[in-house]
Amino acid sequence: MPAIAAFGTAIWKMISGEPPEPLTLSATAIIAMVINLVCAILLMNLREADSALMRGAWLAARNDVLANLLILAAGVVTIFWFSAWPDIVVGLVIGVINLTAAKEVYEQARAEDPELEMDDDD
Repeated sequence: MPAIAAFGTAIWKMISGEPPEPLTLSATAIIAMVINLVCAILLMNLREADSALMRGAWLAARNDVLANLLILAAGVVTIFWFSAWPDIVVGLVIGVINLTAAKEVYEQARAEDPELEMDDDD
């Protein structure tokens, strides 16, 4: 879902062409990054747990911190180049990051539960 939301928002930005307000974007990214960083630190000790659920929680928190850094960078770039494109590029990168994490969690979940494997007859 986060990947779909990121790609959907990027497409909407391409259509509308409306750049975000850079200071609001940057301030929001900083606040969200602090919150997500605290969550990532709390989950850090559990990230090696052999559970797709824990792995997913760790990857979500880590990816959110990375996304907040990218959003902050887009906000700073937008201050100097008032365009929707920094936000669009960051949205696409966030989408790819989230798809990669989803694939990793799905593969671990499949390894934990062989019933998730598709039969050749399906």
